[in-house]
Amino acid sequence: MTFIPQSAPSCNPPSQEELLRLLPEVCRIAHETGRLLMDYRRKGFEKHMKPDGSPVTEADIAAGEFVTRELRALGGNIPVVCEEDPPSAPLGFGDAVFWVADPLDATKNFITGNNEFSVNIALVAGRKPILGIIGEPATGAVHAGCGAGCAFRLAAPGAAHEPLRVREIPPEGATVYATLSRQGSNPHEIRDTLAGIKVAGRFHLGSALKFCAVAGGRADIYIRSGETCEWDTAAGQAIVEAAGGLVTTLSGAPFLYGKPDFLNHSFIARGLSK
Repeated sequence: MTFIPQSAPSCNPPSQEELLRLLPEVCRIAHETGRLLMDYRRKGFEKHMKPDGSPVTEADIAAGEFVTRELRALGGNIPVVCEEDPPSAPLGFGDAVFWVADPLDATKNFITGNNEFSVNIALVAGRKPILGIIGEPATGAVHAGCGAGCAFRLAAPGAAHEPLRVREIPPEGATVYATLSRQGSNPHEIRDTLAGIKVAGRFHLGSALKFCAVAGGRADIYIRSGETCEWDTAAGQAIVEAAGGLVTTLSGAPFLYGKPDFLNHSFIARGLSK
């Protein structure tokens, strides 16, 4: 399909009250997308390679179609940018309001049976993610963020909200997730950025779930060198920042969205520093 906005996107961001009304519906969409993906995991699926050499499955495609349809049904004439249905030409939205989604983040893990994959959905306005949802299909949990102090985890649909809050780096040092992207990465960036920070250990976790670990105080830093796309990071940034953390470039500049190619460069997500 070709991405065609119904009209020029609006630059008027939703109010916090409007976002809080949207939040349960977007959590529902993430839950249902996760169930769809697990159904494909059980029954099997076809897969092939994209032109860039990364894998894609029929589960990716079905999840993308479902998320796009459900987000458009929420109304507001807000454009939807989805990884499996990106714009056919460089577009970018600047300060406008738009949805950005990766309905199956970490497809390789999904294919191999590794449960570290996620559903990422975010609403962006003024170049910043203002609402974010990361679903964890293998467990049924959903992580959400919607403005300062509104970050939580739902273990299952209808479950009580478990608040998410970043932590201060403990005396023994920081728990770090450090990742190199397939394109544009430089391990020296990670080394230089972590210089002067006491590190207790460096660990691996697939997909955008690394953002959730920082937001929930189970990790202190997620640093990534190289290229990602806006649909990989927007939901995680919204959740980390709602939980009291911060996501920036490695130089400390704001990490912004709505770029013409939807392409990100290196970033760091962190909790509290002393």
